[in-house]
Amino acid sequence: MAENRLAHHQYDILETLETGLELLGAEVKSIRAGKANLRDGFCLIRDGQRWLHNVHIPPHQQAGNYFNHEPLRTRRVLARRREINRLEVGWPRRDSPWRPSIFT
Repeated sequence: MAENRLAHHQYDILETLETGLELLGAEVKSIRAGKANLRDGFCLIRDGQRWLHNVHIPPHQQAGNYFNHEPLRTRRVLARRREINRLEVGWPRRDSPWRPSIFT
């Protein structure tokens, strides 16, 4: 539903992971409408959890202000504990971010 084509040109994709995101209802509707922007997004591991930063998901048009969300909020990435631990140990630099390339 959203793809970061620029990431494939700027970075070497060494590994791909299939993970989930913790989203609000209005965010799901915006992503299904194809409105997500992954261009500046990156993931970091903090406190044993992976967090997605700088992904812009605009507010849904039909939702009221009460049900909408902040477009650039930090979202939790849902992955298995084994994958997070493996990436945390195997990643060369601790502060080096992961880049999201595709939302489906």
